[in-house]
Amino acid sequence: MDNNLYFQSAKLVFENIWGVLALLVFLTVLLRWRAIKEELPKYVSRLKIGDVEVELREVKKDLAETKEQVAVLENDLEQERSRFHDIAEDFDIHAPVAELEKVRSALKAEAPNMDDLTPVFDGLKEGASAAQLYAAAEVVRARRDPRFFDDLVACLARLAADANLQGIRLHTVWTLTSALHRTLIAEIEHHAVPNLKPDQLRAAQRMLDTLVRNPRVLQDRPDAPMKGVRGPAKWAGDWIAKGLKKLQSSEGD
Repeated sequence: MDNNLYFQSAKLVFENIWGVLALLVFLTVLLRWRAIKEELPKYVSRLKIGDVEVELREVKKDLAETKEQVAVLENDLEQERSRFHDIAEDFDIHAPVAELEKVRSALKAEAPNMDDLTPVFDGLKEGASAAQLYAAAEVVRARRDPRFFDDLVACLARLAADANLQGIRLHTVWTLTSALHRTLIAEIEHHAVPNLKPDQLRAAQRMLDTLVRNPRVLQDRPDAPMKGVRGPAKWAGDWIAKGLKKLQSSEGD
């Protein structure tokens, strides 16, 4: 019986010998490939794909450097946002204007170096705190960047439409209006053809027409209206007229 069992086992192996050998070869190749794959980067420095020869070690090095640079940039932006928020949250928005000089100076110093402008755009949006709005206004006024134009006009339009300017102090509204005035100068005076579109300028003019009729704005500096919000509002309107004239002339050329 034992001999018969041995015979049957041997018969079974011999009958399936090619399948067994194929399985062994497959397992050997698989294990060998895994070993080669792990060792390949240590020994292969170049790889040619079509007509392109890739320096693998250099690619790996460049990727590592790029990753490090991205990490540094993200850290810089995070510190930048942190500095802005620290300034915006560390002062009394109701303090006398003279006492805000330290805040204004800090924001003016920070403004030119800001790469991430998200906190500024957020400060111009509805729902931002009065302090965030004031901080954003000072940055926009310092930068004179036309990228803020539409958001700035929308912010002022929202305030102008409310009889109480949504509770925002007049000094902040003055700063926003002055920021618009300065942005218009930078865009219209220094460009033969302004980048701002006629529709943008007309929207700004409609907003200013509403702003100067706002009850609180009418009460701002009645002794010297041009020193209040109405001053930069008028000057901004004058530059809008110049900008529209420039754009009309360029269309006629």
